[in-house]
Amino acid sequence: MQSGPQRPKSQGKKLMLFNDKSGSMSGTPFDTLKLACIELADTLFDDANGAAFEDIKIVFYDDKTQMSGANNK
Repeated sequence: MQSGPQRPKSQGKKLMLFNDKSGSMSGTPFDTLKLACIELADTLFDDANGAAFEDIKIVFYDDKTQMSGANNK
């Protein structure tokens, strides 16, 4: 018995990252956060494994939120 087409492992998977950019995060803490986001992106979009998520939203907040979306590096 054959099943239908296989769905990509990333299909339907969403990820939201919330990042604090308030005054307490200025300087080294925010630089470290940005580096961590880049390293996470490298892991999530590893070409050998394919994309782990269909959609990624990144939210930066201090006293307001700012959302940006990306589905590739």
